[in-house]
Amino acid sequence: MLLKKSLRYFVKLSPLLAALFGVVATAPLSTAMDRVLPEAELPLGRVELPETRTAKFIRPGVTYVHVQRGYHLPGNHWVIASGVLNAEISEETATALRACFESAGLDVREDRFQAPLGGQQYSILSAGEFATKAEAIEVLVQLDCDEELRAGLQARHRASFVSWANGPWNMNVVVIDPAQFHGKLVSARERGVTVTSEIARAHNAPVAINAGFFHGYMRPGVVPNQLPSSSGTSIVRGEWYNEPDDGPVFFVENTEEGVKAWVEQPHLSPPLPTLKWVSSGKTAQLTGINRMPRGGDDLVALRPEIYEYAERVDSGAAAAALAVRLSKVGLLSLITPSTARPLADDDLVLLATGKWRAKLAATVAARERVALDLRVPGRPELSAFRGVPILIKDGEPVWADRRESRTSRTAAGIAADGKIYLITIDGDQYAPPTSPAASAEGGVVSVGAKISEVRDVMRWLGVENAINLDGGGSTVMVIDGEVVSSPYERFATDGNHLIERRILDALLLID
Repeated sequence: MLLKKSLRYFVKLSPLLAALFGVVATAPLSTAMDRVLPEAELPLGRVELPETRTAKFIRPGVTYVHVQRGYHLPGNHWVIASGVLNAEISEETATALRACFESAGLDVREDRFQAPLGGQQYSILSAGEFATKAEAIEVLVQLDCDEELRAGLQARHRASFVSWANGPWNMNVVVIDPAQFHGKLVSARERGVTVTSEIARAHNAPVAINAGFFHGYMRPGVVPNQLPSSSGTSIVRGEWYNEPDDGPVFFVENTEEGVKAWVEQPHLSPPLPTLKWVSSGKTAQLTGINRMPRGGDDLVALRPEIYEYAERVDSGAAAAALAVRLSKVGLLSLITPSTARPLADDDLVLLATGKWRAKLAATVAARERVALDLRVPGRPELSAFRGVPILIKDGEPVWADRRESRTSRTAAGIAADGKIYLITIDGDQYAPPTSPAASAEGGVVSVGAKISEVRDVMRWLGVENAINLDGGGSTVMVIDGEVVSSPYERFATDGNHLIERRILDALLLID
């Protein structure tokens, strides 16, 4: 078959590849590995790139496969690149950039691109050819051109351009067969933000990936200015953590028949929790969870750590609403600067605006008990994550005309037979730190993937439904307590090291 032919070709030419590209050949695929992933070569880059796979048995019905594809192409591939030039950028700006480059004696190249489905056309100007990022930066800072023009320039490896077809790519795949796997797939999070590997170790999870998109990403050393919350639906083992929006949702649920997963858009189920007045039996459905009120008639429930954080970063919105503490036994009390006391972990905070402000104030005055349960009735093993975009729906690819870029990716897919595929593709590793995989500053570890490439990978896996999860610096896969991907934190404070980004939730496989 094509992959075996490709691997035989790779092994036969390995001395030449090693001499030209520093590639080390490995043995052909095992029979067991053939059964886990498709035999055909991975649809990343040009045809018949060298590709190796390494499989690891995790649990009955759970296999982890690491795939390496492509190679580092030696040469001077660092350039000084412009930002995106499109119809909104004046011709004068492009002409001035070209003149700036040429005045420094640099050769100029224009790469033209078009978004899928006849979307936006754009181009990028690049200048020079450098062996390392440092060399490109040294020339960039000395360019004698308008300061505003120079502010939009950056040192980039050409592998970051979407036309690059050599790789390399590091991809990790976990295949879960519910017919054989008897554990669970769950969402998990800690108090506040933390890294995926810590969440995995806290739950003794043999497999973990980062999951939902979130707001309020906190750069190290920078005071955050946004509430750290999921940017859409978040349910953690049957309990609401963030309200739904109209974006795509990835659901997993542990049932008597095994683990099930599916993708929805728009969000269809379940409904938001309701606040119940115990004596009268009257109810009111919440309008939000773990966010600040947006005005009008808003009734929002927050966990104590989210409210305490919100007060610090959005005190104006907090002051505009009536803030009420809801104790575990259903008693309400006003939260004001003069009456404030530390919130207990099992407290909830209700923020009310509009008609709900008067209603809650009257309830507090009457010392009437209320009940609020954030659990999804009858579904204690339901978890949900906000993803975007949907890649495949009911066997059909879902396309968008957005401009593409390569970065690290995390995604999940479900096959017709119920198998669940979790993947990560490392990216943005053009100037990697010292590591066994990096031979020099100019080396490339993994170039990342476009959304269309992730879709192609999912189609190659044979899934019927697939969704893109949070990527970029958030992308992490953990196997048996060890990080097997190459995460990066763009805003690392400890130098050029591979470190994990602090995230909100993770998808865990547990026993």
